[in-house]
Amino acid sequence: MFDYRCPECGRGTVLGTEKQNYQIRVDGVEFYIPKAVIGICDSCEAINYDGKEMHRWEQVYKQWQTKSERYVSPQQIKEIRKSLLLNQNEFADYIGVSRQSLAAWENEKRAQVQPNNVDIILRILYDEIGRISRPVSQKMFAEYYRRTGKAAPAQEQVVSENKEEILSRILPITTYTIIREKAQKNNSSIFTEIVRLCETCKQTDTYVNSIWGTGEKSETMTILMNNDKFSPSFSYNLKKKDDPKYAYSKN
Repeated sequence: MFDYRCPECGRGTVLGTEKQNYQIRVDGVEFYIPKAVIGICDSCEAINYDGKEMHRWEQVYKQWQTKSERYVSPQQIKEIRKSLLLNQNEFADYIGVSRQSLAAWENEKRAQVQPNNVDIILRILYDEIGRISRPVSQKMFAEYYRRTGKAAPAQEQVVSENKEEILSRILPITTYTIIREKAQKNNSSIFTEIVRLCETCKQTDTYVNSIWGTGEKSETMTILMNNDKFSPSFSYNLKKKDDPKYAYSKN
């Protein structure tokens, strides 16, 4: 593995040295290898690495990843996708990955976890979904019945019988985490069209029934620029002093 002339100083010999809990960094994550072998020059003390040994480190790291609670689990990924009412193809497109990759990450016996950038998106989505508690839901239920003009049933009945139906129509879907390159560009024409359509559409029961998600101006602009399956529907304010939300529906 080692025992060769030092490429740095040309005088000493690179000798294999075992290190306990040797720190490495993979994809920006600090990780400790229980037993690592590195090469150290007996003259200038320059550190050298062996390709096969580094490959072994990567395998140790991947094994740790699949068992670590630091990453969103396969079951949690499924929960996120199902809560958004998306199949694998749609959800893969939503977070900007291939369906094959998503299927592999949802597999309970997966050999490798999702990359850090994808895991961050999934973690935010999972936390956002988990934050939708009953008090927040009750406010949205009340807003739904106020806007549609329907008589609101007892709150317990709303929660037990109509929760999934109403949440799927009007609760915000987290889109601000999906920041793609073209969404960062200032496309004023698209932005103007979104605002115009949202502000002119009538807030009727037909529109409410077809709502897929809501968001701030920038969030709505991002989702519409990146997915032609959605169209703007209307804007609304839960409070007069709040910035308006923009709702969009699936075509």
